[in-house]
Amino acid sequence: EQEPNLMSWEFAGGEIFKTMKGHWKLEDQAGKCKATYFVEATFGMFMPGPITKALLDVNLPNMISAYHKRIKTIYGK
Repeated sequence: EQEPNLMSWEFAGGEIFKTMKGHWKLEDQAGKCKATYFVEATFGMFMPGPITKALLDVNLPNMISAYHKRIKTIYGK
């Protein structure tokens, strides 16, 4: 049984990642919505440390920022 405020996903397949799964958890906080994102992944090939770091330090925050901007565009908040 999954929590009603939790949306889980699992990567179906591809070349770069061996496994990847995660979830969004949505929480009401004084009339605002707090969205927490979790991801866990393993690479299907050798991935040098600097590339892994770039994926985590640059791409993931950019994805979350794009999500936040999209929500503001849709809901105006």
